[in-house]
Amino acid sequence: MPHLLSAVVNGVPLLRLARRRASRGIPESAQFTHFVQLTNGGLGAGTKANTSIFLAIAVAFFLSWWLRRTTLGFEIRMTKANYTFAEFAGIRAGRGFYLGLMFSGAIAALAGATEVLGVWHGYRMGTLVVGEKGLVISLIGAQTFIGSMIVALIYGGLESGTMNLSWFTSISRPLIDIIVLLMFVLSAVPSMRTFFTGSDPTDSEHLGGRFVTRWR
Repeated sequence: MPHLLSAVVNGVPLLRLARRRASRGIPESAQFTHFVQLTNGGLGAGTKANTSIFLAIAVAFFLSWWLRRTTLGFEIRMTKANYTFAEFAGIRAGRGFYLGLMFSGAIAALAGATEVLGVWHGYRMGTLVVGEKGLVISLIGAQTFIGSMIVALIYGGLESGTMNLSWFTSISRPLIDIIVLLMFVLSAVPSMRTFFTGSDPTDSEHLGGRFVTRWR
C-alpha cells in the first residue's frame, strides 16, 4: 500500500505540488496541538496525543446520527445487512454499496490527514499500518461508530501503557503487543461469528448474514 500511494502521489501533479509544500513544513495554524503542549507536560507526556481526537469524536457522533436519522443512511444500513433483501425492498442497493465505499475512503483519508497534521506536523514517508487493528476494534464495538470509538480509546490507552511498560520494565514490547492483540481478538470472536453468520437474534439488521445472497 505505501508503494501504491507513493506512485499515485508522484503521478498526479497537484499531489506532487502538495507534497513539496508539506515537506517544507505545515503552518502552525493548520496543526493539531499536542496535549503535552497545551498542559505544559501535565497530560500526554511521552506521546503524540493531540486535539484531533475531538474531531474524531465529533465525526463518530455525526455519522452515528446520520446513519440512523436519514433516508440515505437507512439505505446504506440495509444494503450492508443484506444486499438482496435491500433490492427486494426497493432500495437502490448498488448506490448504497458504492456510497458506503466512498464514505469509508473519506473517513480513512480524514484519519490520514489527522496523522499528518496532528502527529507528525509535516510530510513523512510511509504510513502507519493500522488496518487490521481497525477491523478488530470495529468488531468489538459491534460495528457501530460510538462503540468503535469507545473501544478505540481503550485500545489507545493500552498502547500508550504498553509503551511505558516496555521502557520501565524488562518485559519486551513484542510480548506485550501479542498479549494485548490476543485479548482484543478473543473479545471480537462473538462479533466475528455474528458478522459471518448473521445469527444474532437480537439484531434486526442481521438479515441472513453478510454473505448470504438469496432472500429467505
